[in-house]
Amino acid sequence: MEGKSACKWLPLEADPLLFAQYVNELGGPVAAAVEHGGETEKRHEGHEALLSFEDVLALESWAAEMVAHPTVAVLLLFPITEATEKGRREQDKQTAGQSLNNVWFTKQ
Repeated sequence: MEGKSACKWLPLEADPLLFAQYVNELGGPVAAAVEHGGETEKRHEGHEALLSFEDVLALESWAAEMVAHPTVAVLLLFPITEATEKGRREQDKQTAGQSLNNVWFTKQ
C-alpha cells in the first residue's frame, strides 16, 4: 500500500444530532442547543446564520419541501456495490470535462 495514507476514515453516523454536536464542538453556529456532557451549549445564541441538520426522507421534490431553506448541503450515505461502481464509472465517462465545482465526493 505504498503511497496511500495510513489514516483510516471511520464510517459516518447518519444522525443529525451527532453532526450538530460535531459542528458545535468545532465552533460552528448550530441552530439548536446541543447536549454535550450533560450540559446544554448555546455558544452562538443570537447569531444570524445558524446551521441545522435534518434527516431527508426521500429525494423527490415533496421531501425537499420539508427541509429548512436555504439548504446549503446534502450529505448522502449509501452502500457502494459493484453495480453502483459500474454505474458511476459509466456516468463519469458521460460527464467527462463537465465542471462540477460545487460537488464534493468522499468514498469511505
